[in-house]
Amino acid sequence: MGVETINDFPTLTFKIGTGQTKNDREWLTKKKEHYEKTWKKSGQKILQKIEDTCGDTFTDISKEKGILVLLYKKTAQTRYGNLKEDNPLEISLYLSKTDNTNASKEQLTRMLVHSFIWQQYEYRFRSREQTLFEDILADEYVTSAATFSVLGRKLGRANCAKALEQAIEETV
Repeated sequence: MGVETINDFPTLTFKIGTGQTKNDREWLTKKKEHYEKTWKKSGQKILQKIEDTCGDTFTDISKEKGILVLLYKKTAQTRYGNLKEDNPLEISLYLSKTDNTNASKEQLTRMLVHSFIWQQYEYRFRSREQTLFEDILADEYVTSAATFSVLGRKLGRANCAKALEQAIEETV
């Protein structure tokens, strides 16, 4: 069961991804419940801040179909999360048992900003294939910078440097 937002925002649905052991599914279920509870309380505010920071609105397609967030156990081969390559409305989020509330919020916010940017690109502006530095690096940098801004962190020299570092790491 998903948790809906109100007003003019997409619905977010949290589900546990496949391939987990029974023990993993138990703590992922608790994480899912935590995300749903937190989302019900502050999800609309996060989505509003994403729109305000990026200067646009979520796409009509996302408002109609909603955004699916699949929760997986983080492994050595996985990053924090990714989008389904051909669908910016499906987010895979990789978690560890020890992720605290702030880390979890930052991971989800980062992936929602990614989804927001890819929605604009996919559903509104796509005119050609992506290039490594022109599109991907820029996307990663804007995502990092916007995430910091949405989370209330100042975009001073240190956070901009951290955003660029994250962008280069994700691009490579």
